[in-house]
This record gives sequence, C-alpha cells and structure tokens, in this order.
Amino acid sequence: QQQQQQQRKQQRKQHSIPPVRPGLAALKRQHSRPRAFAQATSMKYGGKGKGKKAVNKVDISKLFAGFVNADDFPTMNGFFTQLVHATNCVEYTRTPIFYQKIRDAIYPCLNYKLKKTFTVIDERRAAQQAKYNTCEKLACVVIGAGPVGLRTAIGMALLDAQVTVVEQRRNFTRHNILHLWDWIIADLIALGANPSDILGKSFFHIGTKNLQLLLCRMALLLGVEVMTGLVAVDVKPPQQHDPNEVKLWRLQAHPRDPTQSLVNADVFIPFHSLFCAAGASKDVTERLGFKQRIMATSQALGLVAHWENTRSMEERAMEEFSWAKQYNMKLFGQLAALGADLENVVYYQGDTHYFIMTPTRKSLCEFGVFKEPSLPVKDLLRRSNMDEEKLQEYARTVATFFKMPPSIAFHKDAPIGLFNFSTRNTCVESCRVLDDKQGCQATVMVIGDALLEPFWPEGLGINRGFHTALDAIFVVQAMFHKGYTQREETLVKVRQDLFQKMKGLSAHTKSNIVQSKFKEYDVDPNTRYKGWNSNKYDGL
Repeated sequence: QQQQQQQRKQQRKQHSIPPVRPGLAALKRQHSRPRAFAQATSMKYGGKGKGKKAVNKVDISKLFAGFVNADDFPTMNGFFTQLVHATNCVEYTRTPIFYQKIRDAIYPCLNYKLKKTFTVIDERRAAQQAKYNTCEKLACVVIGAGPVGLRTAIGMALLDAQVTVVEQRRNFTRHNILHLWDWIIADLIALGANPSDILGKSFFHIGTKNLQLLLCRMALLLGVEVMTGLVAVDVKPPQQHDPNEVKLWRLQAHPRDPTQSLVNADVFIPFHSLFCAAGASKDVTERLGFKQRIMATSQALGLVAHWENTRSMEERAMEEFSWAKQYNMKLFGQLAALGADLENVVYYQGDTHYFIMTPTRKSLCEFGVFKEPSLPVKDLLRRSNMDEEKLQEYARTVATFFKMPPSIAFHKDAPIGLFNFSTRNTCVESCRVLDDKQGCQATVMVIGDALLEPFWPEGLGINRGFHTALDAIFVVQAMFHKGYTQREETLVKVRQDLFQKMKGLSAHTKSNIVQSKFKEYDVDPNTRYKGWNSNKYDGL
C-alpha cells in the first residue's frame, strides 16, 4: 500500500500543472510607476527575481513578527525585504497594487494579534479613499524620515500615491522624547499605536526613535520606499535622457558617505509632488528656493541630557514634571542655590531618563562650563569652548535634585547637548509650483520644523508638524491629484492661508484656532481649524 501511495504521488507530480496568472505582464505595464535611476532602483530589493518559491506560512509569520518587533531601521528593513521575497511580491513593488498583494499573502499566516496591523491599515485606507481624490497617478518624494516626513508619506500612500522617502541618516538614532497633544494621541492610535507606548507616568509622550519605527512600519507595508544615506541637493527639470516614459521633475540627491553607500553616484528621483520635512536646518529649504525669515527673542539656551534607564525601584519612583519658573519660584530658587539657575525644566521617563532645561548663561559661566565665557553665542556653544565634565556636572546637579540616583550613567548613545534657541527660522512661503514651460508641473511643499521652527517647551514641533503634513496632503489631493493644475495661484494661496492659520497655534491659543472635537481631525482642514471654509476658494 505504501508503495502504491508513493507511485500515485510521483504520478501527480509528473502531471501537475503550475498555476498560471493570465495577463500579469499587461497588468504590470498598466500599473507601472516612474522610478529613480542611477542604481537607486535596486537599493531595496536587489532587482526582480524570476524564480518563485512556495509560500511557507511559518516562515512568513516569523519574518513578520521580526519586522513588527524590530528596534532599529536596518533590522526592520531587512525583515521587510525578506518578507517581500518570501511572499513573491517583488514584481509588485512600485505599483499601486503592492499593498493588496502583500497583505493577501501575509494575512492568512498571522495570529489574531498580528493581523490587527493590517486591520488598522484597511480601515484607514478605506476611510481616506472614500473621502478624498485618489493619487495613484502621482509620484511623491518626501525629504526626511522624521515623524512629520513619515506621517506625510503614510497620508499620500493611503491615497495610492507612489512615495519615496529620502533620509540622510542610516538609522533612527534620536532619543529625544516628544510631548503629545490630545489630537496627536488620537491620530497615532488610529494608525495602530499601542496606547501604553504613548502614556508616560504623568504625561502623554513618545520617544522620537520609537515613533519613527511605528510610522515606518506602516509606510513600508503601504509600499513606501525609504532610501537612507542620501542628502537632498537640488531639484532638476525634466530631461530627455530620463528613462521613464513620462518626463518629470527630479530630486537630485548624493550619498552622505559614498564609502558606505550602495550608490556611489548622484541619484535623481522623479516626482510630481515634493514634501520637504528636512527639519530646522535651513540648508535644504534654501537650496529648494525657499527664503527664510529669522524670528528673534531674548537670549535662551537649552540643555538636553539623557541617562540610562535601568528601571530600578528608585528610578521608577521618580515623577515626571514640566515646570516654568513663574509657576514655582520656590523650587527654582532652591535650584539656583545649587548653582543651576533655570527658566524651565522638563523630565520624562521613557527608554531613557530625559531632562531638558533652559539654564541662564550667567549660571553656566559661573559653574565653569565655558572656557571663554565672553564669546558671542555662536562661538560660545562650540564643543571646543565647553568643559564637558562641568556641563555633565551641571546637568547631574539638576537631576540629583529631582531624586535621580547618583549611580545612573549618562546614556552612551545620546550625548549631552547645549543649544541656542534665541532665534527661530520660518519660511516666508510654504509652497511653490514648478513649471518647465513645456507643460510639466510639480509642487514643492515645506512642512514640519523646516517650515516653522518650534518653541520646544510647549511641544509644538510634532503638533504643528502633523498639521502641516495634513494641510499639504489636502492641497495636493484636492488640486494636484492628476499631476498638473490650471489654478496655480489658487493652489499656492490655499496652502499659504493654511500656513498662516497654523502659524499662530500654541498651547495658549489652540482653543481659538483648532476645533475642540479632536477625534474628528482629518486631512480636511474644515475638521481641524475654526473659521476655515474651503468653499470660498474657486474649484476647491
């Protein structure tokens, strides 16, 4: 009987016919998208393999668990690349059907808990596509893989745009902890965040690195390509030697460190819409043609320090706080008596013990932090002019006052830093429409800290930044979803008016600027801003 069974198995194998997917080539041509060139097309997946392997549910489940639980970007991207190959989805990358293909391949292999990742995306995707114009004809590029850049990439990918994120760092290494307003909390939970990840002991907050990982997971699943180690240089008009059938404007980027890059030449990435989320540094925004204005205030210095969190009983007993001098003169008087004269001090507990404070220049000088205390601020804060040991002693004096155990070491990957925020940069314009005078248009939107540098004690960076991301997405899907517009002036005016509306937002003014029903916030600015009326703009 066993021999007969083996013979029947052999006969079935010999006469079996592999499954055929009719029309796949035509389908692929129909959904093809513009691609970056100069080797950039192979950075993520190493080309398109022809041989398909049978899907192993156990392997896929393990790979997906590794992808979800990865604690750095290279590991996450490595697991994701393996997932794409294991599910035979390589040929669907850079097409609008990628998400559906990889979802259908992975979902049956997962347990109930892991399936929630796709449930969240499905719900969000259906809701967005029911309300807004599809952007499947658009190629979008986002400069910067910070929280605002990744949130923008997700927003456009949910509308089926092809999105590429360009990031100069190779990994997510920022340990700063972000204070979250109520609407950001609701938005992150709707994107699949675990509430326990954003609820601190006394405040809602999340580490920058952890937020980037959370957003990047969703972005990758939606088909966003994240290209690391590249510095944005300039935008170039369409060229005849562009290998794409449709000639588009292109972002020129070059390797930050050619010795460690898969690409040893400049990369040109085609786009219809470019979003600049390059942070507070004005270098990129000015190279893109956006003028900046400096807003000056009284001299203010900021000190950021991280300590290792060993989660001992003493550490867990520490309470989070956010104090300003005018609200607790007695406490700040006690600190001044120790030599640490501060205007503000904030402490959050996360992966690190995070202290950020505003010391007076006089107290730093008297403490011996500066070797040459009379220098102008620009030169005063150079590392060569600071006594590192004295700076650490100053920070530890503050931390010890708030019951930090003296044995806790400074975090090895997050050096103590002193910065100047007496001046803050803001862009004069928030949007440009590029036109090569031959019918090829593109939009460039500045968002996040690149648009308006925040006042950090209020947690304005991410809160304003997410508004600017949603504003830019709204304008693109409403007026540029076909890749061109005949109402350039209106498009620019709508974006600029939204910028002016958001510009006045702060902890003290938010009740006058934004709607109170924050759980209803969406891409549509009518859901977020008081007094906003999209109907007053022609064709919007």
